[in-house]
Amino acid sequence: LVRFPQFFISICFGLLLIAAHKWNLRQHMRAWVIACVLCLLIGTGVFLKYTDMRESNTAVLDEKRYVIGELRTDQEGVELQQACAITNGGRPCDNQTLLDFCHGRVSEIWTQASINSVQRTAVLLYITSALFFMGAMVSMLHALRWTESDPDDAESDEEPDDEDDGAKEKKDDAADDDDDGDEDDKKSDLLTGLRRRLLK
Repeated sequence: LVRFPQFFISICFGLLLIAAHKWNLRQHMRAWVIACVLCLLIGTGVFLKYTDMRESNTAVLDEKRYVIGELRTDQEGVELQQACAITNGGRPCDNQTLLDFCHGRVSEIWTQASINSVQRTAVLLYITSALFFMGAMVSMLHALRWTESDPDDAESDEEPDDEDDGAKEKKDDAADDDDDGDEDDKKSDLLTGLRRRLLK
């Protein structure tokens, strides 16, 4: 379960490579550029949301980061929060002070359901941002493939119909010339036959 994000990202990366292999013509370059820009913008927005959530719903104690959620509202939780406030000189305690007071036992101050919800949301945001950044990278590399290609090759790819039309015209002209030659041969044979009859 811990390695599920890496596994899911790897599968999605393979699907992106399949799409890149299928849509690999020069006429698809604009679509790849647009996809790169969109993935970059969306990925940046999702990653910023992830960092904000990480800062507001985590606290560090002894170089270890703990996930926190909503404060407990039951009697035991409220009493612990009040005891922390007394040790803090009667002032409300922030998350860092509460974490120090409970010695890292976050379930004594915050609800376990909210902690689990924060963890799931953080993983989802992280995977989503990674997927969009990966899509932006693949799209950019695929678009660069065509920007670095030889323009002469592109013109030859874009104008096959013109060459085919020219070849067809040449074949038609050659056929017309053959027909004209056959008619001339027939006329010369007729003239030769008439001359022979007159001489007789």
